[in-house]
Amino acid sequence: MKKRLVTLVSALALGLSAVFTAVLPASAANRPFPKYELTYQWVHGTPDPNYDPDNPVGDGCLRDPNAEVTHLTTFAFGAVIEPCDAVRTTIRFYNDLQPGEEATIDFRWGVSWQYTDISDPNASNYIWKPVENFLFDGQPYPAYDVNDQDAMVVKDANGNFVRMSNGKGYYEPVHFIFDDLFEDGEEHTFQFDAYLPINGDWAGMSWGTGSTGDTQGGSIGAVANGLDVRFNAGADFRHVEDSVYREFLSITDPDNPLPNRTLGTWGSEVAGTTFSIEQCLEDRQLAPLTDSITANEIYPDLTYTTPIKFHTGSGSYLMARWPYEFMTSYLGSDFDSISGLRPFFRNGTTFDSYETVRPGVANFSYKPTIDSIIADIPGYTYVDNDLPYYSKGAFDLNSPAGKYNYISAKNIVVTYNKSGERIQHFYYTYEPLKTTFELTKTDSAGELLEGATFELFRQADMREYLAYEDGGYLCKRTETPELEEIEVCDQGQCSLVGVNRVDVPGAAADGTFSTDGTGTFIPTNNDGTPASNWLTPGTYYLREVTAPSGYVLDENPLVFQVEPEVIDDVIQTVELTAVNEEEPPPVDSPPTPPNTPPSDLPATPEPTSPSEPMPKTGTDAAQLVAIALAFIAGGAWLVRRKSA
Repeated sequence: MKKRLVTLVSALALGLSAVFTAVLPASAANRPFPKYELTYQWVHGTPDPNYDPDNPVGDGCLRDPNAEVTHLTTFAFGAVIEPCDAVRTTIRFYNDLQPGEEATIDFRWGVSWQYTDISDPNASNYIWKPVENFLFDGQPYPAYDVNDQDAMVVKDANGNFVRMSNGKGYYEPVHFIFDDLFEDGEEHTFQFDAYLPINGDWAGMSWGTGSTGDTQGGSIGAVANGLDVRFNAGADFRHVEDSVYREFLSITDPDNPLPNRTLGTWGSEVAGTTFSIEQCLEDRQLAPLTDSITANEIYPDLTYTTPIKFHTGSGSYLMARWPYEFMTSYLGSDFDSISGLRPFFRNGTTFDSYETVRPGVANFSYKPTIDSIIADIPGYTYVDNDLPYYSKGAFDLNSPAGKYNYISAKNIVVTYNKSGERIQHFYYTYEPLKTTFELTKTDSAGELLEGATFELFRQADMREYLAYEDGGYLCKRTETPELEEIEVCDQGQCSLVGVNRVDVPGAAADGTFSTDGTGTFIPTNNDGTPASNWLTPGTYYLREVTAPSGYVLDENPLVFQVEPEVIDDVIQTVELTAVNEEEPPPVDSPPTPPNTPPSDLPATPEPTSPSEPMPKTGTDAAQLVAIALAFIAGGAWLVRRKSA
């Protein structure tokens, strides 16, 4: 069989989002067009660290013959890669003729690859770029010069390159004859790499084929295909206190919903838009930043725990517009194949889980819902978010069967900025759950005690008072309570703690409060009803000012944590018990000896030297006892007399 290479200009208008076969009836012969198989792979490239955009040389990407090659997820003629990555396309054509069918004449094929420059404000200005590593039937094919745009792109009568979509789309490729007679059992394979340059933006590939009828008319068939390529853009979410958000973004009305901040666009400034973070909020986050989620966190009926990063092809909605919607353009290969699935899996007026058709292998890159981003923060409840509204932000779940209506709803269309920023930042806000407490005062035996007086302090957030370089917040709130110090001891170790005094409902003017005749104190409103929803999360110190009569003052404050708990939609009250020890009984003093009057008895003689014998007085022991008793009796009497 003789092979020849002939340049033909295809009159076939190629459409990116269409795969078609056109067959014209023939009287001479039935020559069907060859069948084909198409696969895409992801070549992981490497940016050139020495690339200078002001003095560009090449496309800013290094070429590695041993680069990692993985499966490329595609959906609806779309895929996502990164700058300096490539799409490796492999197309296998084969003829499997049936009785009465004849070989294809002049089998021809051509491809174009083009991109837009991220720094070029004219987004429709596609730049043609040659494909690389072209192989035909596994071998280089120099006759098909992929580097020569004049030979690869169709020109009009004026010598201008022809672009599809009224001159705004992809370049129309010239189709070359690769086989003059494509016979039964024969096959041909095309393979090539299409690199997205370092400054690449949107890109696209278009390839088409054709054939020619015989001298009697024969048949003409063709197929066309392509791929719309975008790079990733995404979002992340921060969790902050609602009052803090409103203060630092100057939102004066605390009751109105949060307005969305200025959305970043391709041509906008980064500062002051969703491409920038609010610096005053960065060190005040209540929970870790959220930039991924798992399927079972979105839909508890699923069991899949593969992290789904919040990124998808630029220009796509990030948040789910209907249940079980998945990202059709997702940069990642850790998920099950979505081939053959409909993203709109609706059964009448309800949406089914893909588990019904692919049980156990429905681990897809599901889009997060608005509610699935809400963080579980102890002591706080969700308030609002600053996501923008879109006219078609969500599917109208009330649409009747067969109708597909949309409603205005919050969502995010991911995009990127000409500066290279591709992540937008959004905020979810929360407010503290508020509760109250009930205080009971007892002795060590559990008996209720009246008359114990207390004051309450909350541990201060010292970052509000410290300089930033000393660990304080970058931005301070306009109003902060007075800072005080109290001494707190634990197992003999005492330290001073910075606190703020708490205004307790129902307390006296000096801020103290006391247990009543029932041994309890319950905070009350001005009308005497029990107060609720005033005690915010934090660490508290209950300090006793005076103890009940007969009891020892507890000088060490009672420390307790407040993390309001909700049970059956009711915020639980904090119950406190403070105990006093009784004062010990007084200790009896030893009796004081009585005063002794002067004695008229003769002085005791000086003791004699041991060498001299004691003189004998004639007085024995019995006489000495009698004299002593008489002395004591005489002294007591004198005291009584003086007292009288």
